[in-house]
Amino acid sequence: MFSFSENHVARAEAMMISNTDNQYLVPTSGNPIRGLIQDHVVAGVWMTCQNTFFDREDYYQLLYGALRPEEESDPGTRLLTLPPTIWKPKPLWTGKQIVIPIHIALEIKKLIACLSQISTVMKNITPPDLQGLNLDGKTKVPGKLWGADSTEDKVVFMDGELLCGVLDKAAFGASDYGLVHSVYELYGADIAGKLLGILSRLFTKYLQHRAFTCRMDDLVLTPSGDGSRNDLLQKGKNLGYEGAVENFPSLGTTEKADIPNSLRGLLEDVLRDDNKMAGLDMTVKTKLSKLTSSISDACVPDGLLRKFPYNHMQTMTLSGAKGSAVNVRQISCALGQQELEGRRVPVMVSGKTLPSFRPFETKAIAGGYVASRFLTGIKPQEFYFHCMAGREGLIDTAVKTSRSGYLQRCLIKHLEGIRVHYDNTVRGSDNSIYQFAYGGDALDVTKQKHLYQFDFIVQNMVTFARRLKPAQVLPVVDETTAVSHMKKVLKKLGGGQSSSKKKYDPALTRYDPSRYLGSTSEEFAAAVNHYAKSNPRNLLSSDDSTRKFKSRKMPLNSSDFRILMNIKYMKSLVEPGEAVGLLASQGYVGPLHSRPPAD
Repeated sequence: MFSFSENHVARAEAMMISNTDNQYLVPTSGNPIRGLIQDHVVAGVWMTCQNTFFDREDYYQLLYGALRPEEESDPGTRLLTLPPTIWKPKPLWTGKQIVIPIHIALEIKKLIACLSQISTVMKNITPPDLQGLNLDGKTKVPGKLWGADSTEDKVVFMDGELLCGVLDKAAFGASDYGLVHSVYELYGADIAGKLLGILSRLFTKYLQHRAFTCRMDDLVLTPSGDGSRNDLLQKGKNLGYEGAVENFPSLGTTEKADIPNSLRGLLEDVLRDDNKMAGLDMTVKTKLSKLTSSISDACVPDGLLRKFPYNHMQTMTLSGAKGSAVNVRQISCALGQQELEGRRVPVMVSGKTLPSFRPFETKAIAGGYVASRFLTGIKPQEFYFHCMAGREGLIDTAVKTSRSGYLQRCLIKHLEGIRVHYDNTVRGSDNSIYQFAYGGDALDVTKQKHLYQFDFIVQNMVTFARRLKPAQVLPVVDETTAVSHMKKVLKKLGGGQSSSKKKYDPALTRYDPSRYLGSTSEEFAAAVNHYAKSNPRNLLSSDDSTRKFKSRKMPLNSSDFRILMNIKYMKSLVEPGEAVGLLASQGYVGPLHSRPPAD
């Protein structure tokens, strides 16, 4: 039952908890945590691939359904549309043209006159004083699957227009440096939150037009694929015996006819010694893992009856929507070796793993290797081994939850008083100093994710400059002292003058990074200096007049680039009062919760 907040503290807490737009990044690592999943990812891939076209009716219906949700009142603004890609014999729009207009700021009610001349509606998401997004990214789907010469694995946004590439989990999922993450960095949390909402409505509308399902023929292999699988299994049927023989060098001098009897005696000794048993397991597992890999390589994806992108199971796993290559392998190829605590299935006192096997059996199936697949069914013994491995995962999760929960409570209670103070030091509740600069560089984890993405910053230099406002920063900070000191430090480090009598302290120890521009970590200063000198993609202006192409935008010179990066560093400093002790405890225990059990 819903209840209203009873006081101002409860109201403020509810506002902060529900403010999901500003909770886009994980405070412990800086990685995105919000993103579209499952069916939306599949719809994004299908919509932006090159063979997707829409007529006028579908184009307008999808756009209006995404940009004008039913629960919101119409803001009274017009939707800008793009001209069709194909005019004859019938006007058709591509999926990329629909995704482009998604970047729309619904609050902008006064559209400037030039918007009617702009070729893409994506610019409407951009605040009036900022420029369109420039981004070079990668997709999760390998480009070779679209064709030998395809470049659909390279996502290119230029001035807000999607020029190339398919949008999948790497673009609008919880992924680093994707489309949504870049919009968050450039335009802020509110625009990124709107973008996610609009994309989710768009992909839902698209799936209502074009259904998605997974059929049996998405899992079936071709006759040649099945033949290759059977041949590999036939060749590897004695790998268990060969691995057992290989584990005992003494059998190398034994007569071939006497090896089975000698091997049985050796196996009886190994059964009573856990260390020797571990060595035998490792030898056999190594051979069988190669067999499993060879079966998977032979069957997926070349041996499948339906190929990507018409194979919906492959579309799910490759785009990051759901599942992985392991799931496909277990369904269509083989389950592989079942492991318990990193070992093969343990042997009972009788020398058997199950009563249905002979004592000291060397066949792979007796050690828990499942050569069958889910598509055609598995044997009762294989099913039992698989259940044993699944039971271990459940128990491991239950035990780990209680242990990691108590560990987290202990850490949080001990570290909850540690926070950043106004002199940039990290101190405890008794005012004792733990660090003179938080993390050694005084940076906030959630603000420094794009700090080393120099190409992205230079490509969007106007937007960054207008958001960072260097004209307001430079008059109130010292912009020369720390910069000149850092030059001496870098010269000393670069020249290898470690034996020099002249020692230079790090700039962060001598100059307050919130008051002295250029008081940064040595790693950051060296990276900026290297990028400015090398200019790897020729994005910065240089004295060389041999540029192949003229640009309508003036390139950024290296001195302005250094100033912009130093201001970006200053704006990324951790705020005084930040409870960094809590972040440290959560960052340590968090991975323990999500660590998968051993296969």
